[in-house]
Amino acid sequence: MTVPKVSIIIPVYNAESTIGRCLESIRGQTFQDFEVFLIDDGSSDNSFSICKDFAKSDQRITVLHQSNSGPSSARNHALNYATGQYVYFADSDDHLEPDLLENMLHCLADTHSSLAFLRYNLIDEDSGEEIPNTRKYNYPTARNLSATETLRLLLPDNFPSFVWSFMAERRLFNDSPVIRFPQNILREDQAILYKLVDRADSIGFVQRKLYNYHIRGQSLLGSKSESTLMITSVIELVTERQCYLDEHMPKLRIQTGNANIALLLYVLKTTENIKSNRQAKALRKKCISLVHKYMVNIGIRNVNHDNMFQYLILKIGLFPFLFFIKKTIHIFFKRRISR
Repeated sequence: MTVPKVSIIIPVYNAESTIGRCLESIRGQTFQDFEVFLIDDGSSDNSFSICKDFAKSDQRITVLHQSNSGPSSARNHALNYATGQYVYFADSDDHLEPDLLENMLHCLADTHSSLAFLRYNLIDEDSGEEIPNTRKYNYPTARNLSATETLRLLLPDNFPSFVWSFMAERRLFNDSPVIRFPQNILREDQAILYKLVDRADSIGFVQRKLYNYHIRGQSLLGSKSESTLMITSVIELVTERQCYLDEHMPKLRIQTGNANIALLLYVLKTTENIKSNRQAKALRKKCISLVHKYMVNIGIRNVNHDNMFQYLILKIGLFPFLFFIKKTIHIFFKRRISR
């Protein structure tokens, strides 16, 4: 049996209405040398049966099952079975452009890179139409960059850094120490991507939009449990990221510090509505402490203007007003999209 070029990993949880669309877009790829791992994460609908039906009709598809443990656990499970030279992740409710694999592999080969990024479309799930992406990215125009150059863009989140926005050599995950997705946190893609980039000698960039990300309307964090998990996740992410990059990329200390300050201030702003919750209040206090720590670590004069502005707003106490404005704008655009 020949080893496939690409291992495609897809966590599946209650995706009976979308997994078929996703798999058809994969089976319709112009590049066909791949294997697919579908990890049913304890679905309570017909997802598992649909996945098994696809596997019966296509020997390249393997279905794995686990009790509900989250997408990180599902991806880690499949990484232990993957055999392809490259790994690509997709979400069960999205779909791929027909030449995604072909373009990514060409970029990797032409630029002698071991990791490559792509651009994406935002698709309204109800209408099926592309919608404007209000998030402005500074996507590189170069075909490839070094790890240091890429991290300078990745840290302030200046280009797409989602789990489905890159293809990487499988060895980047498996070289010692092994890299796996952290479980039970949000932003798990951000928690590993900087490590993968650090291991890559060269990083390629595909200029075309090759992935279609389906949304049902963006939402602010609503429940106290979700907001608390977000705070906990960000604290874990920035703490580990600062330690890792201080050791492996000390020249990026100021950049890393500013990126972590920005993320902490963002989560403080978006969770302002639950600060009366005792647990959230304690976690927010820890966030503020970390902001102060990183400011001292990089030096106040090295804190960028935007971070300093956001920090002053926090100290003055304007976050509740800004949260209200953001929520109002969000509701306005959501209504326009739904028309």
